[in-house]
Amino acid sequence: MAHYKSFMIARQDAASTRSETVFDTYRGVIERNGGRLDMIEMWGVKSLAYRIKRSRKAHFALLDIDAPPAAMAEMERQIETSEEVLRVVTLRVEDPAPETAPMARPLDDRRDNDSALDALQTELNAYSHTILDELRKLNAYIEERS
Repeated sequence: MAHYKSFMIARQDAASTRSETVFDTYRGVIERNGGRLDMIEMWGVKSLAYRIKRSRKAHFALLDIDAPPAAMAEMERQIETSEEVLRVVTLRVEDPAPETAPMARPLDDRRDNDSALDALQTELNAYSHTILDELRKLNAYIEERS
């Protein structure tokens, strides 16, 4: 079986519980065709960059799927006929990543590079102090000349 990541965008007008059942229907399709849906990451309702089928907002979800190609073909066939799913992108992944996607993590957890940010902040502070010292020297020089 191959490993897939499928990113889906579902209509916002469906309630959040309804959107979860929309994504769960594809779990049934995959399991009936010999695969399994390892994880559904619900990213919540987000604004779209442009209207898709008269929708300005939509439910976003990332599905982690382990299934044969026939199961994926059946899922995509059913998605094409569905009015609930606005867009879907499915990619075959060679080496599945066990961790959650960055969008599913809280904002504080996304800041993995805090040490790099701290180093840049320290450098910026040192640079700003250097500029202030030079401005003070320039101001003193101007006052001496006046």
